[in-house]
Amino acid sequence: MDFIGSDGIEVTKTTLHIGMKYLFELNERMTRPFETELKRPQQKAFPDLHGLNLVLRVSGLAILVKDKNKILLKLDPEVLASWQKLNAEERYFSLLFFWISLGEEEILGERSGIFESSFLNALHIYRTASQGGRVSLVIESHYYGPHNIALLALFGFIKAGSKKSHKNIDPADMQVGFSAFGKAMLTYLGDAVTRFINETGNYLSDELYDFCAKELKPLVPDW
Repeated sequence: MDFIGSDGIEVTKTTLHIGMKYLFELNERMTRPFETELKRPQQKAFPDLHGLNLVLRVSGLAILVKDKNKILLKLDPEVLASWQKLNAEERYFSLLFFWISLGEEEILGERSGIFESSFLNALHIYRTASQGGRVSLVIESHYYGPHNIALLALFGFIKAGSKKSHKNIDPADMQVGFSAFGKAMLTYLGDAVTRFINETGNYLSDELYDFCAKELKPLVPDW
């Protein structure tokens, strides 16, 4: 958010993704930069940035603003002011449930996986693994979207893996490893989701957050 600042950053007119001129610098600011051999990459070439863009937009922290012949990604001052009053735990769960409830693939122009929800695609990866399926990061990334695996990692649900380009890497060498925290949370959230998913299996009820908050907050006193 510091990088976006008060002036905002330009996004592409067709996909509304972060402009190419910002991508390498933003990637270098990440805790674990993603390596790519592409010379002129798009936002989706950096899974962490692709996923974070989704979460920023659905949270309302970042909004799209037309400025003459440009479209800018800017921070919403009112939402940012409220955000800055939250502690670390409140910020974490706020972003997590925005992703769960509002993170639709079409916001990124994606057609990944079998669900319209980014989180449900990510949850499907976990369920495949928990049922004994051999989950390859390369294969799952190709079908379910690298940004969904990146978000699982950013929220602490999977262990850190290779950040190198997948080119010439044997899929057997890049297995998804779920953390103990990730297994507990995704098992719980998977059960909760089944209570509040609609008939099409794609959209979650607004009541999901209240239900989960009531059960989880006693376990996280600072939330």
